[in-house]
Amino acid sequence: MDAAEVLTELTAAGVTLTRHGDRLRLAPPQAVPAPLLAEVKANKAALLQLVGEPAPLRCFACHGSDFWQGRVHYTDGTEAPGPWVCRRCHPPVPVAKQERSK
Repeated sequence: MDAAEVLTELTAAGVTLTRHGDRLRLAPPQAVPAPLLAEVKANKAALLQLVGEPAPLRCFACHGSDFWQGRVHYTDGTEAPGPWVCRRCHPPVPVAKQERSK
């Protein structure tokens, strides 16, 4: 089973998977069957790439609470969730501008 299938199975079981640094948290943990938990452990590295970090509560600079999540583009063509960025301090680039810069 690959990481995307594990994530689908967890969602179907009503389990929420969140990332906290290099750790994964399952809620509620008692809803995860043992075979699926073994798959989560086997696919931890790939799941960490699929599941982004939770947004911070407050921006350290402006103390705002509106964030957007960037994307990381790897040289092999894959992408993953990127860091959370304060929308007030660093508004996202409009999509049309992103397309012209490629």
